[in-house]
Amino acid sequence: MSHNPKLHAAAVSGIVEVSTTYPIDFLKVIRQSSKPMSLFWSNPYRGVSARFMGVVPTRMLFWNSIYYCKHNELSLTQTSLLLSSLLTLVDYPIEQVSVRKMLYKAPLRECFKKATLVPGLSATLLRNFGFIYTMNYSITRQSDKHAFTAGAMGGLFGALLTHPLDTLKTHYHYQDTHKLPTHTLKQYYRGCAHRCIRCLTAMGIGWYVFNLIE
Repeated sequence: MSHNPKLHAAAVSGIVEVSTTYPIDFLKVIRQSSKPMSLFWSNPYRGVSARFMGVVPTRMLFWNSIYYCKHNELSLTQTSLLLSSLLTLVDYPIEQVSVRKMLYKAPLRECFKKATLVPGLSATLLRNFGFIYTMNYSITRQSDKHAFTAGAMGGLFGALLTHPLDTLKTHYHYQDTHKLPTHTLKQYYRGCAHRCIRCLTAMGIGWYVFNLIE
């Protein structure tokens, strides 16, 4: 399988993913931040431009790395650690902009003022490691004929396991503080259903489309 078609496949899968699941992600952020639902109904695609700009490089990196690791039988831990480190550097600023635009309609120049960089990056890195490890585990144990199922199950269980870290990451995106939130476990799982639906759909579609394009 040549390299260029797989780069194209990753880009297409990312665009399809954002187009279909962005409103679900918006609902998740509203639940995590306890903001009013009127934000969503006024424009369910607010802030999507940042996600579209970032989805092509992040999904090229994400899907091609997972594909390479699967077919070269690399260690799950090594693969997940390397990929989560690279992915965090790319998707942290994208998510910072996206969340700020969702909740505050913030212009780009305002999105990084007072940003809680160290705790936000740390939470994102840990979330990405756990999610990628789960995705890799699911994908490497199923054939490409069951691509949608492998991606969907990896996305579902990855979301369930890492959602408290995603809530913590979102907290640092919209709050100008380095303090750890005093959430209960139930509060850390706010928006989990939305994220599970989004990740199940996005990862299922993404891995299926990626494997569809030869």
